[in-house]
Amino acid sequence: SRTQEQIRQIQPVWGQDGVRQKVARALDEAEPGVTLRVSSYRPLDIAGYVRQYYAQHLDTIMECPEVEVSVYPETGSARILEISFTYTTAQATLLNMGREVQIMLTSAAGYVRGQSSQQAVAERLYSFLRPLYTEEGTTATPVFSLLCQGIGDSQSLAQVYGLLCSQVGVESQVVSGTRDGEPWYWNILLLDGLYCHVDLLADWDGGALRMRFDGEMA
Repeated sequence: SRTQEQIRQIQPVWGQDGVRQKVARALDEAEPGVTLRVSSYRPLDIAGYVRQYYAQHLDTIMECPEVEVSVYPETGSARILEISFTYTTAQATLLNMGREVQIMLTSAAGYVRGQSSQQAVAERLYSFLRPLYTEEGTTATPVFSLLCQGIGDSQSLAQVYGLLCSQVGVESQVVSGTRDGEPWYWNILLLDGLYCHVDLLADWDGGALRMRFDGEMA
């Protein structure tokens, strides 16, 4: 049921760590999939691992693909894993997007160089991001769409701002909750020893970075 070329492309790996390494490499290159012969096979939530790896590499992986996994045979310590990734964007385009995002991240790092405090860095990063965002919307390539096209929502703003912060050594978490009953995302930052909440989209019209503490949040 497979061609000789497809059979030759099967890659041998050992255990769950071997599967993770091959999947990560395929995601880094936006490959359409990977087929593995797994020795010492144990079940692995590959779709969950893909989502996790994507979230940890927003600076280099532009789109989180849909995942389909087939396992042959149904039993045994050695199995074939046929893993397919479906993207909405072509592979070459995704790789080019990644290069453009790296240029923007380098520019952001240069923009905050020489600041005297982490709060000043956070405010400067907000000033860098503010003129880039022009339109509210959701896309399959959120980091690229925000940094290079100006399109984003609360989640992508929080993701990109957190990414910018982490690039320059400011601790940031993306957190989720609700605002006016709707799903919403924002950041928790550690600035000069103090944790605070930063909600870029909610405060966008204010024109300045606002830092809230736990008592101001519901």
